[in-house]
Amino acid sequence: MRSVVAIALAGFFLAIGCAKPGPSQQAIAQADYSLRQAREQGADTEAAALMRSADEKLARAQGYQREKEYDEAQRLAEQVAVEAALADALTRNRVAKAQLADSEAVLKELREEAERRRRF
Repeated sequence: MRSVVAIALAGFFLAIGCAKPGPSQQAIAQADYSLRQAREQGADTEAAALMRSADEKLARAQGYQREKEYDEAQRLAEQVAVEAALADALTRNRVAKAQLADSEAVLKELREEAERRRRF
């Protein structure tokens, strides 16, 4: 009787342990989310090479996860998250620079208009 209970408890705890996402699975989910965030900012265009690299690494990380190579899956997923964050930052930087250039052009026009009005 005790062995049946012990086996049942062991099976229960094993099922609970298997149901929880492991660290590599969480890292892959975070990496996927980071890639989607970068894409929403336009990183596929602004940082295309980084995004391709991150996509390839994510696919490899998912493959390692399926093969139960959890350490390698986590390592690659962490690299993906870093590359996606960098692509996102580069994209935001380029957008900010473009907005700054537009603002400077408008400011220049306003100054020129103000100068012309002072002359008359």
